[in-house]
Amino acid sequence: MPQVRVGWRSGTVAAAAPSVSAILDSYSGAAAAYSLRKLRSGYAGNAIRVRRSSDNTEQNIGFDSGGNLDTYAVSAFVGTGNGFVTIWYDQSGNGRDATQNTAGNQPQIVSNGNMITLNNKPSLSFNGSSFMNTTQNVLSVGNG
Repeated sequence: MPQVRVGWRSGTVAAAAPSVSAILDSYSGAAAAYSLRKLRSGYAGNAIRVRRSSDNTEQNIGFDSGGNLDTYAVSAFVGTGNGFVTIWYDQSGNGRDATQNTAGNQPQIVSNGNMITLNNKPSLSFNGSSFMNTTQNVLSVGNG
């Protein structure tokens, strides 16, 4: 199957707005679902896999008890350096994870020890060269 690029031109992507229930509990049939918040209450996997720049070690990061990205785990893992996302896990249950193996193309989540945020929510920063790949022909997203 052809690869699909999932990414944005220069800019920042924020976590979804808080909700009373996870959105995929109300809307079924998603081909793929990516967020820094838990989208399905039954989802037991991680949100993202982060690479720290100091030694290129990677670690899976999940959600806190409120369904938000576990920012404490991200900060503790990355420390004062930079953190980049190598895998953005698909929460739909279809296993269509978005990946990026090339370090220079990975979206950033921590800059010099500071969580990248938009409207005070953890965010991924795509630098114009950043994008995520899926192995399934499911979607192509851009910000214009």
